Amino acid sequence: MFILEERREHLEPEGIFNHRRRLWTYALIAIGLSVLAIVGISFFTMDHNTFKAISHISVISLIVVLVLVSGKWVTECIRYKLLIRAIGKRMSFGKTAKAVLGSSFTGAITPYRAGTFPAQVYFLSRYGLTGGEATAVSLTAGAISMLVMMIAMPFALVLGASKIHVGMGFRAVLVGGAFIGFFAFLLAVYSMRDPSRATKILNKITPRFIRRKPGFERFQERLAKGMGDFSETLRTLFKAPKLLLVAVVLLTVVFWLAGAFVASWLLKGFGYPQYFWKAMLGQMLVSSILPFAPVPAESGVAEVAFAGIFSVFIAKNTLAFVTIAWRFFMLYIPLIGLGIAFILATRDARRISLEREQEAAPHTVFEIPVLEPLAVSPEPEEA
Repeated sequence: MFILEERREHLEPEGIFNHRRRLWTYALIAIGLSVLAIVGISFFTMDHNTFKAISHISVISLIVVLVLVSGKWVTECIRYKLLIRAIGKRMSFGKTAKAVLGSSFTGAITPYRAGTFPAQVYFLSRYGLTGGEATAVSLTAGAISMLVMMIAMPFALVLGASKIHVGMGFRAVLVGGAFIGFFAFLLAVYSMRDPSRATKILNKITPRFIRRKPGFERFQERLAKGMGDFSETLRTLFKAPKLLLVAVVLLTVVFWLAGAFVASWLLKGFGYPQYFWKAMLGQMLVSSILPFAPVPAESGVAEVAFAGIFSVFIAKNTLAFVTIAWRFFMLYIPLIGLGIAFILATRDARRISLEREQEAAPHTVFEIPVLEPLAVSPEPEEA
């Protein structure tokens, strides 16, 4: 039993998967901070007219919100399936969904959403892609999402500034985030033509005492091989049918729009249809700062940012309930589905890793030696 558990520990990916309990701790911290923030907002905003104000909430609007949230994640799974097809690979929708949704769970509950990329590469590589292919698919999906946000964010800032009072500090955060994202995209494009550029840049920015460690050279070798596969996969991806790539971009736009319209339909359901488009702009502004929040699931930051922006144009006594509804549909419900996908993907990954290890293990063949008969010398004849 000890040997089996030891082998399973080695099969876990590097980083967050070595501490599965920590993931669930992050989930509890995220929910706890979110609840505390909502309780604080409720304490300062609710009064005796709150329940009267929300008594006529529209059930149809809540159903539309649920459809938007569900459609958002279905769209994301389809987007990744098309990206995998674009590089000449095939993966069932079920496996794609488990890889995408399971990795989104790790990203949702880790600070800065840092757990998404390593988990996604790990799951995709266990379901049939090579490490370089999985890296290319994941980075390409992220790059397309980033470009869509970079194009949409200036318009959201201009329109938001004219419709919603946004402070200079908030705008500075948005501009800084866009600059960092654009720099990361340029670095990926710069390394695409010559994969060795990634290792050269790594040598320049890595301190000397780290470069002297024995494991750093092995890491460079793995990085060079992974970037080589990544570069080759991207070349294959750009040779894919144009309609396929256009469909990926359109699905990315649909993914972000589905999330942006959640707040709009919530406000319409709470009796504020006149702020439908303002709510979409406010949602985009809130979504733009959440990736920079250093707490699991952006809990606390998301609630305060949402309440701070939406308090400009909705009544104070309904602000807490609108924030609760928004967080319920955007975090709590998705977190259940993403958590189930993460459990299923982890079980599959462990099973596949064990099967691969067994197949790669050398088979020892025991040969039974064949004993030759002993030569018996003839007895001397009697005289």
